[in-house]
Amino acid sequence: GSDFVILGDVKPQSNIVVFADSKQGKTSLCTEYAPDPIAYINFDRRAYPAVKKAMDKGRRIVYLDVDTPAHVSRLGEQEAKKLGQTAVNKVIKNFAWAVEQSKKRLIRSIVLDTGTEYSEILNLAITGKGGGVKNDFGQSRDLASREWWRLFNLAREGQAHLIVLARAQEIWVGNEPTGKFKPRGPKVMIDACDWAAQARIRSKKGKGGGEKWFELEITSAGINKDEEGKVYTADDWGEDGPFAYSSWMQFVETSDIDQWK
Repeated sequence: GSDFVILGDVKPQSNIVVFADSKQGKTSLCTEYAPDPIAYINFDRRAYPAVKKAMDKGRRIVYLDVDTPAHVSRLGEQEAKKLGQTAVNKVIKNFAWAVEQSKKRLIRSIVLDTGTEYSEILNLAITGKGGGVKNDFGQSRDLASREWWRLFNLAREGQAHLIVLARAQEIWVGNEPTGKFKPRGPKVMIDACDWAAQARIRSKKGKGGGEKWFELEITSAGINKDEEGKVYTADDWGEDGPFAYSSWMQFVETSDIDQWK
């Protein structure tokens, strides 16, 4: 005998990274469009108003703040490590709870706002420092990457989409800006996700203040490479929302859109 299994249908769960410049609606994109109920883990200190606004509209969100001091340089190394590890433990505990709830279909999305800040917390827990560590031969970076893989793999055990928000960082080539962007954070976020996208708010002036809408550009697609470079708006995703729609487009020939909602 063996432990091999026959694979069945595609499991409708995605690990997603969405990045954007400041004031481009990362939080609102999730609170308005991520399949709910949502488990929202916030490191940003600014997300609560958007979360509350969405809840007042009837969106189902459970909310968690994970806070750390703004001036970690004032702390000793061991004190900083302890504080960082306490925050990481809090994330893992509540993340695991959300995954278990997703198996009962009680949570449909888990949001980290943002992965950029969570990476800083991981670094704090590992090194006791707010910045990078020199001359450790990549050991601290490797440990942080393992923690990220732990989260992504844990999400795959459940039925909820993992949506990692991140700040945008412009890509430079030869000391020149390219006008293209990537998530600000460790490369593992892209390596471990199923697809990534840059979010933008577009606007058009007109009577009554004009019009604004979200735009999502797929920058990385791990399953359907044809999706890379495509730009979607509400005209495409409609009532299905950008996360369910873009996840479905990774498996458009082998699944149904309703599975991803």
